[in-house]
Amino acid sequence: MLATTDRAIRLWHTITGEEILTLDHNAMKNIGEQLQLAAGDPEKMREFHLNLTDMAKIVVFSPDGKTLAVLRQNGSIRLWDIETQKIQHTFTGHNSDVNSIAFSPDSRTLASCSLDGTILLWDVP
Repeated sequence: MLATTDRAIRLWHTITGEEILTLDHNAMKNIGEQLQLAAGDPEKMREFHLNLTDMAKIVVFSPDGKTLAVLRQNGSIRLWDIETQKIQHTFTGHNSDVNSIAFSPDSRTLASCSLDGTILLWDVP
């Protein structure tokens, strides 16, 4: 499998090139259209901003292939169970932009690194 991000998180079959599934059910449909609708309306602009911060920034598979870690624009990290296609946990805690995530070789720990130089270690449920 290959994971990509655009306005959604997509999993692809690497041999056939077919899209297997789309994971992020909060993905934005059309950024330009959303922004146009939000212009001049403070509440819609707030909703647009929340949608934008909900978008995926980085996706990483666990070494055991069971979990996908998704770093979102707002700095939170979602763990997706690939088999059930459900979010199993969300991590938050950095005080600055998060720019990197990585699993330990046994898939039981996730590390996240922030631009402020901090590294947080998370127990993967």
